[in-house]
Amino acid sequence: MGLDFTLYKKKKELSIREFYNQIEPMSFEEVEKNYELAYGRKSWELVYILSTRKDVDEGYGILQEGKWESLMRKLEPIGNMLESIALAFNHQENQPDDYPDLVFTLEDKKLIADYEYWYNHTFMGSPYLGYQFSVGYMISFWDARDKVREVLKDPNYEVLMSISY
Repeated sequence: MGLDFTLYKKKKELSIREFYNQIEPMSFEEVEKNYELAYGRKSWELVYILSTRKDVDEGYGILQEGKWESLMRKLEPIGNMLESIALAFNHQENQPDDYPDLVFTLEDKKLIADYEYWYNHTFMGSPYLGYQFSVGYMISFWDARDKVREVLKDPNYEVLMSISY
């Protein structure tokens, strides 16, 4: 068991139950394509920024624009480097026994160090499943920035936060 934190695009007129009843018979791919905005496994630091205690207790909540913008400001210094950071972690994990410095370079080490420093400074602790794992969900939320903003501006939709554990 563990946290699954998902942001969905939901019509305001639908209750939470109606929304889940609507997507339940759909395939995973269809839900991901049409409704899912971002996903983070064990991403407690993002839950703490975006939701309230009541949201966590109930297992869902409606995202507030100010909280989203707060997260985007936190991600901004590192956001455009996240794909390179993920690749650097991949180089570190898969470097060969012979000549590792030809794969895992000084630039990779700098990217990882920058990420870890940023993470520690931003969230005041280390990620639940490690830095490398956290990069994946940071990418998901960073990549969703404009889609989420678009939904937040649409008077017919809202962003549902599913906090399941």
